[in-house]
Amino acid sequence: MPPIVALPNTPTPLPRPTEFVPQATATADPTLPAWTVLVYMAADNNLDRAALLNLNEMEAALNSPDVQVVVQLDRPFDAEWSDTRRYLITPDKDLQAFTTPPVANLGEANMGDPETLADFIRWGQLTYPANQTALIVWNHGRAWQGIAYDDSASDYLDLLELQEGLALASADLALIGFDACLMGQLELFTAIAPYARVGVASAELTPGRGWPYTAILNQLASQPDVDAAQLSQIIVGHFGDYYTRTQPDAFTTLTAVDLAALTAVTNHLSDLTSQLNEELPFHAASLGTARSGAEAYARAYGREAEQYALVDVAHFAQILASRSLDEAVQGTAEALRQSVATAVLAHHHGLGLPQSSGLSLYFPRTAAQYDGSYALQSPLPAWDGFLKAYHLLGSTYSSAPKSPSPPPTP
Repeated sequence: MPPIVALPNTPTPLPRPTEFVPQATATADPTLPAWTVLVYMAADNNLDRAALLNLNEMEAALNSPDVQVVVQLDRPFDAEWSDTRRYLITPDKDLQAFTTPPVANLGEANMGDPETLADFIRWGQLTYPANQTALIVWNHGRAWQGIAYDDSASDYLDLLELQEGLALASADLALIGFDACLMGQLELFTAIAPYARVGVASAELTPGRGWPYTAILNQLASQPDVDAAQLSQIIVGHFGDYYTRTQPDAFTTLTAVDLAALTAVTNHLSDLTSQLNEELPFHAASLGTARSGAEAYARAYGREAEQYALVDVAHFAQILASRSLDEAVQGTAEALRQSVATAVLAHHHGLGLPQSSGLSLYFPRTAAQYDGSYALQSPLPAWDGFLKAYHLLGSTYSSAPKSPSPPPTP
């Protein structure tokens, strides 16, 4: 694991978040608000203080009849109250006190249950309809391994359960965002693609303060007719601005993805695995170089980062294209890199992650580090098959003698 290098205190300035020309939706109902933002806030864990901070930021945003912010909040047992409550956020400039009254009290709900997620989405869209709906899942994140950790229930949503919750809700959302660590993964974006047009998530760890909600909601309130792609660019722009100017953090990322464009990415990845599997021993050296050299995420965890095994898809493909001796592999790897660039609508990365493209991929170094549940969770079966073949090849080489045995004596 390479050391984390100290960086200068003067980060490269980012452009200010984009000002969009409002574009009215063709099918918009003028009697409805432009946006409902649903926030599924799983704070029944050690994130309770961060939850209150973000809720106060939501209250501090501009009051607009065109933007409704609806929250389901679950808190830990040692908080002032520990049940699960729903809110329609009301304006309040006091950043020290969350004053919005609840509109519903659910008792102690399990935020790691897919039906709980589905019920919130259904209720939010029915009770607070709008021309467009965004869902933000707020919590700790572990890439494909899980999100929405609920300590009281000792439960969480794995990737299949996240899909199940969206399917149970018959979700057809403009945008799904994840204010959580490590969720900017190709596997996750692929899994949610049937349920939204745009996804927003971070491939890297997300600071405890999370997204800068006041700035994001202020711009949405002033430009409510933006579409999902433009809203995602607003989110990424303010996130990058905040962690570059206000609270500089060199190891942050946030990415917005056109989910429909991921089909090309996954097709190129599948084609690449087929080509590699045909002559895997021949490709082993270039693969090892690409895997070791690719931008990696969660490095702050040190050795524990290996349990996440997250590498940048486009950077991996770029290195493979430059190192492979096979022209077909070179071409497919380059097509994979370009398809990622096409799918990404907006991307922020700090100075500590210079090769980040915004999409990560599960790639454990060895068979011993591979988590067998990945095969059940991942929507990328071709990649899982490649991983197993690659690790089997590595195990074969590592168990072989260091030098050939001498021939037997006649």
